[in-house]
Order: sequence, then C-alpha cells, then structure tokens
Amino acid sequence: MHLNAAADHPYRILQGSAAFHGIEPADLDGCSAEVQTIPAGTTLFQQGETADVAYVVETGIIGLYEQEENAETSRPFRKVVPGDLMGEYGLLCDQPRSATAVALTDCSVLRLERPLLNQLLARRPAVQTTLLRQIAAAASRGRSRDGTPLRSVALLDLQPGSTATQQTIALLRRELTQHQQAGEAPIELIEPSDEDDCQRRLIRQASGEGTGLLLLGDPALISARNRQLIDRLVTVGQAGHEPPPGVDPDLAVLIWPEGTPQPEPGAASRIRRLGIPCLHIRPGRPVEIGRLARMLLRRPTVLVLGGGGARGFAHIGALAALEALGEPVIDMVLGVSVGALVGSLVAFDLPASQILSELERVIIRSRPYTLKLPTDALFSLENSRRALAAFFGAASIEDAWLPYRAYSTNLSSKRLHCWDEGSLPNAVIASMSVPGIFPPCLDAAGDLHVDGGILSNLPIRQARELTDGRVIAVSLDVPPQPGAMQGRPSLASTIINAMMCSSHADGEADAGLADVVLRPAISAYSFLEWKQYRRIHAAGYDEALAVLKGHGAGSAAQGSNATV
Repeated sequence: MHLNAAADHPYRILQGSAAFHGIEPADLDGCSAEVQTIPAGTTLFQQGETADVAYVVETGIIGLYEQEENAETSRPFRKVVPGDLMGEYGLLCDQPRSATAVALTDCSVLRLERPLLNQLLARRPAVQTTLLRQIAAAASRGRSRDGTPLRSVALLDLQPGSTATQQTIALLRRELTQHQQAGEAPIELIEPSDEDDCQRRLIRQASGEGTGLLLLGDPALISARNRQLIDRLVTVGQAGHEPPPGVDPDLAVLIWPEGTPQPEPGAASRIRRLGIPCLHIRPGRPVEIGRLARMLLRRPTVLVLGGGGARGFAHIGALAALEALGEPVIDMVLGVSVGALVGSLVAFDLPASQILSELERVIIRSRPYTLKLPTDALFSLENSRRALAAFFGAASIEDAWLPYRAYSTNLSSKRLHCWDEGSLPNAVIASMSVPGIFPPCLDAAGDLHVDGGILSNLPIRQARELTDGRVIAVSLDVPPQPGAMQGRPSLASTIINAMMCSSHADGEADAGLADVVLRPAISAYSFLEWKQYRRIHAAGYDEALAVLKGHGAGSAAQGSNATV
C-alpha cells in the first residue's frame, strides 16, 4: 500500500516509536491519526481529567508532573522525548489522567484516539507485549526524579574565577574521563555560550542526542524553562557560598581547604533546610574528587550496614577489609540499628581501626546502657547518647564528609523514617531503640521512633533508589536454623528475635538489588554476645576479603549483582 506524504506522516511517527515498531500502513486503515503542534508552555492534559487520547511525541520534550502545578514552580518526574508514548495508561485502564503534561519546548505529537489504539493492539500482539513492559517499567521506577534516566546534567560554578572552584573543576574534568561506561561517549564538561545555546544543548541531551555535562558560570543561564530540562543540577562553591535564590540544585558541593579535619558545624544547615543535599570535599584529595564525579553522574558507591546488636562488630571487620583492598571507595553510607552507629563513624571518615577503638571504649569497656524502672523499657541508652554527643560535639548529620542516612521506625506514621539531617545522637539512638528493651525516641515533630530493623533491617532498596552505581551491603541476619533456639532464651533475646522475623524476609527479597551482599559467618553469636566482639570482627573481615577479592574490586565496581 502506498501513502502520500501527508497520509504517511502518522505512520512514520509510529514506526519511529519503540512501542509501535513493526506495524504496517494498513494497520491504520479506517482510523484517524492527527499530528498536532503544541507550543512551549502549553498544558496538554491535566491530572484527574478523563483520558480519551494517547500521544506519541515526534519532536520536542513534554514534562509530566504529579500535581496540577505550573511548570515554573515545580519539576517533572519524567520527560517524554521523541519516540515516547504517553497517556496510554488512562485509555487502557479506563482511569483518569494520573499526571499533568506540559510542553517544555515546542512540540509535535501524534494523537492516538481510543479506536486507533485498540485497533493497533488487536492487529499487532507484539504491541500489547511492549506496552505491558512499558507500564511495568514505569510502575517500577515510580515518580521519583532519581529513578528516571540521567540525560541532562549541569554543573554551576558559584564563584567563577575562584582558585578553589577552578582547581576543583580542573581535577573533575580529569576524573570524569575515568567514569566512562561501555558504549558511552566520552564524558566532558561543555560550556554553553549563552542561554539559547544552553537550551539547545539541553534539548539535544534530553532527547538522547547530545553528550557531555554542561558547565555553567552564570545562574542567568538557568532560565525557568532550562531548569525544567536539567535532570541533575549541581552547584560548586567554597563553604559559605550558597546557591542563589531560585536555582534549586539537586546537590550543593561545599569546598573546604586541604587540612580541614571536619566541616564547620552548621555550614550546611541552611542549605539542607531548603531540602538540598550537600557534599563536602577537599580538592587536594583525589578520593573526594572521585566521589564528586560519581555523585554528579548519580553513580555513588553506597554501603549498607544492617542491624544485629553485638554482631555489628562484623561491620568494622568488613570496613578493615575494604581498606586493605583499597577498592571500592565508599561514597555514601546507610545504616540501621548498630549499622547506624557504625555508619555514623564511617560518615566522618574515620578509619576502621579508630572505629573499632571507639566502640571498644563505648560498648565493651563502658556501660552503653543502664537498667531503668520498667515503665516503657528495661534499659536506657542515655549513656550511649552522651558518648555520641561528646564525640561528635556540635556536628550534625549534614556536616559529615560522606552522605549518611540512618533509619528508624516511626510509630506514629507506621513507616520507615530516614534521618538525613539534624542531630546525629538522636538519629543513631532512634535507630537502635529496640522496643521493649530501650524506650522510644521523640523527634522534633512529636513522633515516637524505635529500631528501624522492625521494618527494614538492611535498607538495600533505599540504597538502590539513591544510585545507578554500586550497592554493597553487610547483612548481620543469619539463615533460619530450626531447633537452634534451645532452653529458655532471655527476654531481650526473645524480643529481638521476634522483631527480626518480618524484616529478615524483606531483606532477602531485596538482596538482588545489591551488587554484593556480604554475609559474615556469625550464626554462632547472639545479638547480645558483646564479649565475642573480636571473633565477630574477624568473621566480618574474612568474609569481605574473600568475597571482594573473589569478585575483584573492579568487578564489584562495575556492579556484579552477586549475592554471596
């Protein structure tokens, strides 16, 4: 069948879409397929409206928003680019629009009325399979911007001409060449000449045509429309230089002089209160420039430390093995319960030997908890809180060299709570407060928190949501052993073991999301066998050394997806 140019236009658009590749011109017989021009800023449809048409994008970029908001005051959770299908969910499921669609640039789209979509599905079973996969993939990604492909990345220099930022950017250029992945074009920093040039490059990148990261020296280049096109915006400046109003970065990098032992407490607090994550670096340290490169590309290596009482000394052994191997370098740490305690020390860049020394002092040679009147718990963790407060001083979570997150269970919301800012002692104690053994912790909002292990004893899923790079987890759970519980266990052991039942199953289900899961041989030691800490430490060291050497630091770095 031969079509003239006008009639052939819809067919060519469909053929260029992955969802409809392989259809024939005859598949469009009897149904209208209109090509529509959409000016930038136009709302194509709004959340809650009746869905009566789907669209295939021919040219331009459309943003999808969760709320019926103006594109200038919110950011899209997904960018629909040429070849993409959108709006099909409402038609296939007879549901109202689940998002608002706004043209971020001038666009051309093909309208697929319900009869045509149904006809294509009936005539081409392969289209049914493709659409099911697309819907499943969209459901898996959810509506977090961090789950979408990273196409447009911009780096804004807050102090053009500053020696500190110039040095950082020069070192970063060199480091980015080490992060090119198979099939990728070389990663380089590109400097747009003006706002229009910036927009052209962003459009090409968002469409999958352009390569490279944009280096911006003037906030004026980030117009409201340009900001909608940037998937990840990172600002770089010396500590004390904050992102200008309206810039809204995804990450703020604070540069500190070489020799700075710890970021000045409170330096990142105002930025963090705006909801902007911070990364502290010293340009003279190659490890920290490498961390910046990985954070910029959303490929940090995330360490996940699970809960398990005395078994937590295995975490320190695993850290010692990582240091001995020299790779992989950890960029971010997540922890639950005792994993939150160890993780807090990792986040402040302490070596494994010092972490072991500190916890020997606080836990083994001192009394980390004291007996109390059994009104809401058997013991109190006030001794541990005081020890943490003395060690960290005025430093908060956002003052750590490595991004850090601790998890507790919020009894008020019945949800897992992430502590990524504020008081370190509060976060650690809340994450460690086993209900019944230790009293719940009150947060600033008046909510009560207990041990995060109730809902997630190994937050691998949360780590995977934070990175497209590596996830290395250390599990302190042991496989179920029927008949292993002999005699009459203590009240504390019974509470802890009962608490771990459901989170153990969830941890096993999420294990496949990690690149490596280390499982030290610690089944012989209970949660409360603190006197065996040296043997537990050795088990963690042996496991990490054997597994990471067996896979090779390089293979772990590339993401082996091995669960051991």
